[in-house]
Amino acid sequence: MSGRILREALRNCVAHQDYVLGGKINLVEPPDRLVFSNLGQFIPEPRPLAAALHL
Repeated sequence: MSGRILREALRNCVAHQDYVLGGKINLVEPPDRLVFSNLGQFIPEPRPLAAALHL
């Protein structure tokens, strides 16, 4: 797997992480692949800023 592909996967994980939930980016390395995961969604549902900030 090229470095370019790995960087893109990591960028996507960072960009789509839901930081309001306080989650972390996880990387699991089974023998045949790399699995990036986070608490975010590809296209998150819009929510009011006050709700997102728990105000």
